[in-house]
Amino acid sequence: MLSPGIEKLQKCQAMVKKGFLLGDVKQSLNKNFTALLEQETKKLEQRLSLEPEKLLKKQEFVQPWYPSGKQRKTKLGSLYHCEVDEMQYLCRVVDCKRIAEYQIDAYFTQLAKYQLLKLTQFVVFPQHVSLDDQSGFLTVVEPKHKSLYQVLHEDG
Repeated sequence: MLSPGIEKLQKCQAMVKKGFLLGDVKQSLNKNFTALLEQETKKLEQRLSLEPEKLLKKQEFVQPWYPSGKQRKTKLGSLYHCEVDEMQYLCRVVDCKRIAEYQIDAYFTQLAKYQLLKLTQFVVFPQHVSLDDQSGFLTVVEPKHKSLYQVLHEDG
């Protein structure tokens, strides 16, 4: 005759083999993460949102490795120098007349995942995001950094 503790253990092992217990734990964790992710996404949208009037777009960003004019690929937008509250940044201007709202939501959700996973120091995280409803342009304001090309090819 088996002790009651061993019988319970065997029943639990049988349930885990069938996936009941593990599935319940997974489902609970998924619900918690989803709720946390939604909350973080809303906070991030509020923190990063910028009125288009506060953004001063300047000249086009041109480097030897990033050509200007028609040679530039524009599917992911074009880079420009810009100014927000007297701070110098780079901004990526994307024509999003054909981009659905769910894609923009997915962008913010991905940013929230980076933030929750504490990966913001390893990716170029935007400082501001501006969506101009009239022109249909999405502008992502990013900090200015040196590229690896610039570090390798600069004099000195």
